[in-house]
Amino acid sequence: MTLWLNVMQVGFCAALLISVLVFGSGLAGGYTLLQFLTLVLLANLILYQCWAKKKLATRPNDLLYLLLLWTGFLWFQFIPLPRPLVNVLSPHLTPLVQKFSAEGISLHWMPATLATYNMFVEAGKKTAYVALFFIAFFLFRDRAHIQKFGSWVVFIGFVVSMVALFFHRYCPGKMYGIFEFEDAAPFTPFLNKNQLANYLVMTIPVTVAYIFFLMDWSFLSKTSSLRDKILWFGSKDALLFFPLVVVSAIQIAALLTACSRGSLLGLASALFLFLFLAVLKSSNKLPAILISLAVLLIVVWSVYQAKPLISKLKVLKLGWANDLALQFRVSNWLGALHLFRDFPLVGIGAGGFHELFPMYKTIPENPSFTQVRFYHAENLVIEGLCETGLFGVGILAAATFVFCGRFFGRWFSLESKTVRWFSLGMFSSIFGMCVHGLFDFSMDMSANAALFAALAGVVGYQISNNHVKIASGVEENTSHSAVFFRSKFFRSGSAIIFVTALFFFVAPILWKQWRSEYHYLKARTSLGQAVQGGKLYPPFIRTALEELTKAKKFGKNQARIDYGFGLSFFYSSLLTGDSSAQRETRFRQAEWHFLRAIGHTPVNASYHYALGHLYEKWGRFEKASLFLERAKMLEPQNPFYRFQFGQNELRLNKVASARDAFRETLRINSRYWEPVAKALANSSIHMSPEKFLDTHF
Repeated sequence: MTLWLNVMQVGFCAALLISVLVFGSGLAGGYTLLQFLTLVLLANLILYQCWAKKKLATRPNDLLYLLLLWTGFLWFQFIPLPRPLVNVLSPHLTPLVQKFSAEGISLHWMPATLATYNMFVEAGKKTAYVALFFIAFFLFRDRAHIQKFGSWVVFIGFVVSMVALFFHRYCPGKMYGIFEFEDAAPFTPFLNKNQLANYLVMTIPVTVAYIFFLMDWSFLSKTSSLRDKILWFGSKDALLFFPLVVVSAIQIAALLTACSRGSLLGLASALFLFLFLAVLKSSNKLPAILISLAVLLIVVWSVYQAKPLISKLKVLKLGWANDLALQFRVSNWLGALHLFRDFPLVGIGAGGFHELFPMYKTIPENPSFTQVRFYHAENLVIEGLCETGLFGVGILAAATFVFCGRFFGRWFSLESKTVRWFSLGMFSSIFGMCVHGLFDFSMDMSANAALFAALAGVVGYQISNNHVKIASGVEENTSHSAVFFRSKFFRSGSAIIFVTALFFFVAPILWKQWRSEYHYLKARTSLGQAVQGGKLYPPFIRTALEELTKAKKFGKNQARIDYGFGLSFFYSSLLTGDSSAQRETRFRQAEWHFLRAIGHTPVNASYHYALGHLYEKWGRFEKASLFLERAKMLEPQNPFYRFQFGQNELRLNKVASARDAFRETLRINSRYWEPVAKALANSSIHMSPEKFLDTHF
């Protein structure tokens, strides 16, 4: 049984390492692999609990119950409810869905959130993180286990830092020197340099904790003379000290190379908390203060050696007008708060922020901001309020209160130096991540969230202080029913049935999810290659249709797959004759798939625009006007949709409507002046743009 426990612990740490090396688990292959490994570990833990003589159990724990409640709430968001109940929980949802959904959609029973496929995937990820918390909570219990886990965290941080620095130096801009990703600033092994720095915010405090543990555990803490303290650095006790200092320096170098202001703030917060509590706990304050000052001076000196990061920090001094990152963050926060105001109780669904936020986005597109769709609110609390409302954030807030209250209430009384230092390092890492999350999307990457959950689980057990001792001998209740239900036969049988059912239902979902994503991404790439230089290329369209067919086999009722089919049939129709029956058939096929996509995800502007554009080519301009206007309403700061709507209004001779659309287009982005002038020249309105718009740009 001891071997089994050791294998689970090594497997758990290996899963954390694998998850970060596979692109930070930012792609489907990475996070589905992490979810599957979590499933295997959870199954082993359940079986171990039933068959081992020494249980890994604790008394009922309010923190665990709160996390289970939060996980249940995430899946509750997908359950269809009677419309009157939905109107109570989310009053703005029904009017929103009615306004943008396809005709003929029944709304008598509906979820209280948007409940899209992306939200289903996100709920699965978050469930895996909670499972990792539970696994870590039960696996790493005593001081030997927590030291083993801390050593693994230090090792993972070292490996990730070395990989990042190596490929940044020799193969910049490519993942592992091979893979390129569109619209990404990869910093191997992550898809984004900020995500790498964010990961190291969690590993560096644990490394520092290991260094402090070595100094406290050795005779250094017992010597009183300065000479003996200096001699300690040449003793056997200090053999591990210097490699750990080098490892921490390498991690700090990797973090600073990423030039992330948010991660620097997170690390500073984590180290400040760690050093503050270390000094507070120390019986000999002066050496503790001197060591803490030395650590802070080293970190400050290191920061000032990172010239690109210093340049980014200097932008803060230039004020609001020059700090574009600060501008779009504040704008996002204000827009997200408006979204939360409309969906205050249960939110729009976990992972659904980017689906609806474009409707609330206030900052207009301009040469400095070309991204209309922001995927995160740059603040975990605000984004959580938007996605899970007061109910979801309230549960997490309660769990956070219990966790922090228990830590500060019990950490000072911990007797084991191992547990004391490593739990402090891990808690500081968690604190640093939370501070960073107030200004960034620190939990976006699955590998980062997985390590955060694991650290929280280990600390959660160490401060629980309610370990169960399994009594031997006769049970208190000796009734036949009690003996049966507590028998090894019943518990083992129940565990086997539960684990089998868990694999039977979850493993196929993960397999299908990965295969569906794999084929969909290949189809999306082919669709992108199908239109080049204004020309269509049939081979790419055929390839896209083949891959979409495979994707649909593994993932039914996905809006993105229907959207891909719609685009493929639409492109195919443009390759046929203008009046051919085949063109009409292709138009109808594309229309059917676009309507299905809208039915699954009615708030996606791209789907509405695609259908409106199809009707334009079909010559059904009145129908096109409806869907182009919906696209414009869903993304009001997108000048492209406003321009397309204005063009269609010109074809319908709706002059006033076209004028308003073009004015708004130019207000958002003045670079549309030439397209507007060209549209007017090709219309029946023989008027200069200045005169038509009654303004100058």
